[in-house]
Amino acid sequence: SMSFRKTLAVGSASILIPISAASIYYRPIPNANEPIDILAERAHVQDPFLIALGRKLVHLTGAVFAKGLIQVFNRFELKKDENYYVFLNSIKNRGKNVPLLTVSNHASPLDDPCLLGAVIPLPMAALKPELLRFSICAREICFKNAALSTFFSLSKVMPIIRGDGIDQKMFRLFQGRLAAGSWCHIFPEGQCFQIGALSGRKGSRRQEIGRLKWGVGKLIAHSPVRPIVVPIFHTGMQNLMPLDPITRKSIHFWPRIGNVITARCGPRIDVSDLIDAHERKFGKLEAYSTTSNSRESGRESTEAELALYSAITRKIEEALLKLEWEARSELKERFPTFPKEVRETFKECEFDPETGYKKDSL
Repeated sequence: SMSFRKTLAVGSASILIPISAASIYYRPIPNANEPIDILAERAHVQDPFLIALGRKLVHLTGAVFAKGLIQVFNRFELKKDENYYVFLNSIKNRGKNVPLLTVSNHASPLDDPCLLGAVIPLPMAALKPELLRFSICAREICFKNAALSTFFSLSKVMPIIRGDGIDQKMFRLFQGRLAAGSWCHIFPEGQCFQIGALSGRKGSRRQEIGRLKWGVGKLIAHSPVRPIVVPIFHTGMQNLMPLDPITRKSIHFWPRIGNVITARCGPRIDVSDLIDAHERKFGKLEAYSTTSNSRESGRESTEAELALYSAITRKIEEALLKLEWEARSELKERFPTFPKEVRETFKECEFDPETGYKKDSL
């Protein structure tokens, strides 16, 4: 009836308007002279009620979309072995203030939230946003304006400023989330690489200091409680949203369907030996805090700390490469490399084999 529709409209507006207002107020502002992320500054306390409610609505919608795209319109092969169930248990039952850090290869702009959303059971992904990951995204991609900032903040995405390094304030705020015992996810390659293989840093430095970015090493090294670190390797996501290897922009507006995506988890990565050896030689590492004051007075990492971050990151690289090898061994000729559209348009000899982008385009 008309009265019912009016009541429904008024009721919906009475919920959505205050949620929207609160979400806009609390949104990150990474483009300010002094970048701001109010919610991250409050990592040690419970989110405001309206923000928590807004996150439930956003994650419910996102989980349904992710499951539909990955598991209905494409085929999803998830390796449900002991490592996978240990990972799921770590999300739910890892103990108070124990952080969870997941690391994975980055093949598509849809890896997060779609791939991660498909890996997690629907009831958890849709109805338990308080258990789900925090992640980071470049401010020029996810935080270009107030609307995007509001949406991605509700999606538990935090801004990062490319080029400002691992000692920047926005990364320290992300560290604060881990310090508070949250689940955080990071793509240590630093950007999308659509060659199927683990990529990242290129050139001679790749062999010298590794292919992955050291921020993940810093996250782990300075955590007040040693985080549970779980590697995840996936294949096929590059075919859902292929990127032009020259411009690096999406070739299609809508995700592609009819592809095969696989995912597998590895065993927990233990880097205690590296941290203990460092602390025996140089003294106890400074642990970052969930309070804003300690993170705003950030200092530059020392040479010894950088060496530790590099060693930790190398161990993560080895774990991801092992999962890649397992995927290649199981999938054989089905292991996907360049996106189909790229193979049909460009000759593979034009690509840098370490990055998948056209040579000299980086």
